[in-house]
Amino acid sequence: MIRCGSRGGILGFAQFVGLTLMYAGCSVEQLPSEESGFVEVTNARLNYVTVGDGQPLIVIPGGPGFGYTYLFEPLRDLLARRLTFYDQRGSGSSSGHESPADLTMDTFVEDLDAIRGALGAETVDLLGHSFGGLLALHYALRHPESVRSLIIVDGDPTTLRDWNHFRQVIATRRTSEEAERLEGIQAQQGWQRRPQAVEEYYRIFLRPYFGDPEFASDLRFGFVDNSFEKLNITSQAVRSDLGEWDLTDTLSSITAPTLLVYGAKSIFEVSAAEAMHAAMPASRLEIMPEVGHFPFIEDAAGFRAVVLEFFR
Repeated sequence: MIRCGSRGGILGFAQFVGLTLMYAGCSVEQLPSEESGFVEVTNARLNYVTVGDGQPLIVIPGGPGFGYTYLFEPLRDLLARRLTFYDQRGSGSSSGHESPADLTMDTFVEDLDAIRGALGAETVDLLGHSFGGLLALHYALRHPESVRSLIIVDGDPTTLRDWNHFRQVIATRRTSEEAERLEGIQAQQGWQRRPQAVEEYYRIFLRPYFGDPEFASDLRFGFVDNSFEKLNITSQAVRSDLGEWDLTDTLSSITAPTLLVYGAKSIFEVSAAEAMHAAMPASRLEIMPEVGHFPFIEDAAGFRAVVLEFFR
């Protein structure tokens, strides 16, 4: 259990291990091999679950505003690591949307560092998907000493200009039938607070993000009655805070081994991934054929092979 002044601590353990570590002047009880609970940070409580054994790897979900649930089943048995999944503040079962002023990239970086500290790990592997990839890069720039390696999975490009390209891609790919189905859900009174309706909405909304849209039916978000509200508050606040971002000139300072995994049918231009690769001297770029924004769902075996080869 952490006691760290304003950082607070880990709450809700079902069991404890007696080993006590020290992190940033705080007393830390190491997490058990499989555990879930909350890490208390400034103005928020971060929901997490840890599974597996081995080198610690923190999984960073996308959005911002989506919790980790959509990543949990596809990844929990896929990678030979001790995986910690967490909901960023203002998403999933974490709190924090009540304080929009704290929904910034700087705060998200320090929240991620609090998760790392709770694990009692000096260094961790990071796997970030979509927005989570951009967050992982920001973390590596701020805390390079804490990063053992990076895996960026169809991550947000490193400039706003390249990121905005996805809007054109989605507009081209979305079918009239999908648009009508989305309009039908939006016409239902109170649909935003009905978890089943929100799940259906996002499975339809995200179909153009896949190489094969039928794989969108495999998405599971675990939404509850306030998920839509939290997602919108968090997404708008963080994107506003990011402004016209451009990390291009800073990427060369990231020396941790980095795997960039993008789909050949990504929502982002391959040239954006290639530019990121060119700017990062310790990076390796893998373009997976026939898959889109969720390669771990569309080609789980291929994704696992690429990641395990990187870890060797």
